[in-house]
Order: sequence, then structure tokens, then C-alpha cells
Amino acid sequence: MRGQIDTFTQTLESLPLEDSQRWDIFLTFMGLKSAVDTHLHLPSEAERKAMHKGRDHVFQIETEEDARIIAASLTELGMSVISKKVQSLDKNNNPSDKIILNTATNRERAVQLSDISDRGEPDVETVRTMGELSGFPQTAIDAYVHDFENASSSNATSQTQLLSVDHVLKEHKETPFLYCIQFRLSKEHWQKELEVARVWCAAIKKYYPALYERVHS
Repeated sequence: MRGQIDTFTQTLESLPLEDSQRWDIFLTFMGLKSAVDTHLHLPSEAERKAMHKGRDHVFQIETEEDARIIAASLTELGMSVISKKVQSLDKNNNPSDKIILNTATNRERAVQLSDISDRGEPDVETVRTMGELSGFPQTAIDAYVHDFENASSSNATSQTQLLSVDHVLKEHKETPFLYCIQFRLSKEHWQKELEVARVWCAAIKKYYPALYERVHS
């Protein structure tokens, strides 16, 4: 197993991915998340023209072939990947495209994530399913869904069930696993929910130390 893990991390290091993307893909490979969607932005025409004029532009990927290579590499390592091209905007709001790689350890989860992204505006079911596929604690998902429903209601009267972001930053700004807290914590169960972040962080530190050091440097 350790040999498979080392091969996986070495491959991730060789691919044009951001560290946050490597983080989520690795946790999915380890079974700590069910699926992950990786967004790869293609340069817009305006960005390509600037690039050809010699201006300083660095792009994660430049062509659809780059995205295909990433998907093929993950597939060779046993992951199930569904790739789709969607319309987007660049940082200056010019029309652009992006490739979304819906990745999981099995086809069923990859299809489930891909289907969700086709639904457009999120609804309660989408929000809940995304949280579950992302490996978030159930109590944190329930609190987030409560607030989502409340914000969507014309009679929004109930109080938030989510812990404020400021509280989390204040209480845990020196915590090594702060980066691992990728979800909103609930007011009632936040201490137990932090255990999920601790497990994620411990897995990265043990099996992918190069990534852990970069993120926490």
C-alpha cells in the first residue's frame, strides 16, 4: 500500500495542479473524501494574445490536451475521472472555458458528482450531497443546510447554526490543521467536527510530507 501511495504522490507532484487540488485529490485517493471536482481554467483569447506578446502570464494549463493528460494520469492510478468542458470567465471577465475533472475512487461517485455540477443553481439536495461527497461531518452539513434553507426562505427568522469564521480564526489561528478546516463548523458540535480536519491533516503529514510542508511553511 505504501508503494501505491508513494507512486500516487509522485504523480501528483509531476502534474500541473495547485497544492489545494493535490490536497483534495490525495484525500479522495485515501478514501477520506468520496469525490472531488478539480477546476482547470483554460486561457481566454485575451490572455492568449497577451501571452503571445511576451507579457508575463503563467497558466496552470494552456490546452485541453494538458487537462486530458492530468485525467489520464489519474485514471492510470486507479481513479475514476469524468471530464467536462464548461463556459467560464477569466479574471477580467472575458469569455473563457474551463475543464472540470470529477474524480473518485469509483465510477458511481464520479458520475454522482458530475451530475450535481450539471444542475445549475444549488438547491438543498445539491448542497447536502456535495457536503457528503466532500467528506464533511454530518453535523456540519446539517447546520450548513439549515442556514442555506433559512437564507433561501422569504421568512428567514431562525438563528444561524454555524460557528462564525472569525471565531474559528481567533481560536485556531496557531493550529497546524487550520488549512484542513475546509467546511463551516456548527455551533453545537464544532469540537467533534474538528476531528475530521485533524484526521485529514495527519494523513497528509504522514503520507504526503512534501505537500504538508509547503502548505504549512
